[in-house]
Amino acid sequence: MSSENDNVIHGFSKRLALEREIEALAEASTAIELERRARALAGHGEQIVPVLIRHLGTDNAQIRGGLGLVARYLDRDLIVPALHRAAADPHLPGDARLTAVMILERYLDVEVEPALAQTLPDASEVARQSAEEALALAEKDPYTFYEYAEQLLAEPPEIVNAVLDVLVTIDDPRMAQLLMTIAGYAPEHVRQRLVQRIGTIRHPLALQALRTLAHLVPASQRADVQRQVRKLQMAGVTSGPAPVLRGLWSPMDAFGNHFLWFIQSQEDGQSVNLLMLLLHDTLGVQQAGAQADVPRHDAPTAAEVGHLHRLKVADISYHFHLVEMVPALALTLVDDAVQASIDAELPLPAALVTFGHWLWGSGEPDGAASWPDLPPPAESAQGTEFVDLFGHPAFATWLWTLPESEHSVLDEKPESVQIPGSPVHQRIAQALVADEAASTLARRCRSQALWLTLTGESRLAALALAAAHAFEHKVVDHPFVQTLAWRTLVAAVQEDAVPPDLRLLS
Repeated sequence: MSSENDNVIHGFSKRLALEREIEALAEASTAIELERRARALAGHGEQIVPVLIRHLGTDNAQIRGGLGLVARYLDRDLIVPALHRAAADPHLPGDARLTAVMILERYLDVEVEPALAQTLPDASEVARQSAEEALALAEKDPYTFYEYAEQLLAEPPEIVNAVLDVLVTIDDPRMAQLLMTIAGYAPEHVRQRLVQRIGTIRHPLALQALRTLAHLVPASQRADVQRQVRKLQMAGVTSGPAPVLRGLWSPMDAFGNHFLWFIQSQEDGQSVNLLMLLLHDTLGVQQAGAQADVPRHDAPTAAEVGHLHRLKVADISYHFHLVEMVPALALTLVDDAVQASIDAELPLPAALVTFGHWLWGSGEPDGAASWPDLPPPAESAQGTEFVDLFGHPAFATWLWTLPESEHSVLDEKPESVQIPGSPVHQRIAQALVADEAASTLARRCRSQALWLTLTGESRLAALALAAAHAFEHKVVDHPFVQTLAWRTLVAAVQEDAVPPDLRLLS
């Protein structure tokens, strides 16, 4: 009997411990901590399932989200049938059954059968509960809004509209950010509806959301968003003072890629927010990453406009070269890139939509800013100056794509083609001044000239403009064209012969 009693007591103690761990999900202060606790709970396997089911009726949105994470890490053969039984159990409270459905659909991608759905309480409560859970989780993980928007917009239009009917009735100012995120990816007719709704939320969060959204929509729709901004301002809604914003810009590689970093100061003066964008000159915003609350000493030191930062990033072999620039000009680069993404019908990265308020949420920068005047293209420059240009960080990575027609030649005679002026070398040079390549490279050389002008290196900027002129006029024997063709050839023949930084962004 004592052994049986010990087992009973041990089992009871274990259940109490698991109950406390479930309830402690509400205490997780970050998304990472919530994820860690959920994973640890899932490690209990079969024992955690009945405890999870007992907590489906919780009124704490963060615990509900945590239960979804626990379910995601459990064996599906264990948790899916248990949640199905809970959803179908008429003796369970309605909110518990709805949470079971929410976890099945949102976290486990399991579609609830129509017959079961008809036995559930009002489906609008599922939408409301899911949105409230997203609001709670987003306090610790802002990407929750993006995940919610992505899942919602993947549904058929009739479901999207039904859910939106519920969302627009939720009286919580934090809904402005969720609705803005949905609007950032939604079709135009849905976006218009959401913009109208955000404009009725008289709260600084709504003003911030609309200011951000105005820079994420096609130019043709920007006026509608800005109209709602003015309505809120006329109603007395204001935002606090704009944080100090810095812009840092990298040179462009031959393939059109360039980095743009933004550093936003925090009120405490000890930390900053960092938004890093990878832009392409025709495809727009390719990637984005955000880090909040970065210690100030870990960010590039504030410097005068024109200062060139040389940064070493952990686990990356090369250095970033970023010029400190006027923030207003940096923001115009983002606007152009967003429009390019829209024109190319490419979705904007989640980090830009989620953290775009760091850039735009406080309003437009004070005062007008203009780009510096470019120098005239260099005349009578020595050929060695153009060759040496490839030793500068602005051009150190420049290579071009080897024409398909030359691959077979390299396979047959890899040694003989590595001769300056060889027929292969000259054919590559001819390819560089062909119509499409020439116009592309000319445009990118002009971008380099602008970057070099910002750094104060006007002579090098003039050389870059002369190189652009050579591409525009198809000067195949120009030393810049010849050198770029040669570097492309060497890279194709023997990758190890190319310095590692030549492959940056290529």
